Amino acid sequence: MKPLPLEQFERVLVVRTDHIGDLVLSTPFLRALRDGLPSAHITALVAPYTRAVLASSGLVDRILTESPEEDFQLAVCLAPRTHSYKLTYASGAAYRVGYYYAGRPLVAVATRLWLTHRARVVVDPQGVVAHEIDQLACLADLLGLDYQRRELELGIERPEVGERLVLHLGTRWFTGEWRVSHLAELAGQLGSVTVTHGPAEEAQAAELKALMPDLEVVGGLSFTEWATTLGAARAVISCDTGAVHVAAAMGRPVVVAYEP
Repeated sequence: MKPLPLEQFERVLVVRTDHIGDLVLSTPFLRALRDGLPSAHITALVAPYTRAVLASSGLVDRILTESPEEDFQLAVCLAPRTHSYKLTYASGAAYRVGYYYAGRPLVAVATRLWLTHRARVVVDPQGVVAHEIDQLACLADLLGLDYQRRELELGIERPEVGERLVLHLGTRWFTGEWRVSHLAELAGQLGSVTVTHGPAEEAQAAELKALMPDLEVVGGLSFTEWATTLGAARAVISCDTGAVHVAAAMGRPVVVAYEP
């Protein structure tokens, strides 16, 4: 691999087009990139519904949801996904950095075309899987970035913490045997609780409200409003969804329910 002339990069593209939580977990890397390239113009290419995650962060100069029609000197692929690799390749950047998982031989071959600089990450399904924040360390190493800071950043002011709990109503609550009635029972045992939800959970939220008319159920929030609501909670209870990482970024303890 040809060495990366970090000090020469003025136009940088970062690709992360998957989920809210994944983008939140990428903020320590974006901080390292921002600090390592203070004069560069950094563009983030993200999914439309996640763009608000970076809007207040100050970590990037521009946020796009469609591939830009311009050339970049450096493109960094933050997700080991075929779609993200292709977007990185299409950027036209002379230097294209990303990582892939060991044990995926076809991807290993394809990334030789899509990327100029690659890191190989070993994931042992029978052992301890490195956290995504730690997986991104391999990209920081390739770029020669200082990646000591691992704090999640949203750039949203943390509110005063109250006494209420927040229960987030994500769709993954219902992929197994749980039903809305089970969540109603849980909410009833939590005491002072606010339930938040997104557009995909409107039907379940309405059903929950019908079962518990006095329960505070809140939807239709902007990302900043939602993050602030989570940030004011004594603790957040959620299934495995973006709320977990947003709450962590706002400094709140989280209880996560996973399917057995």
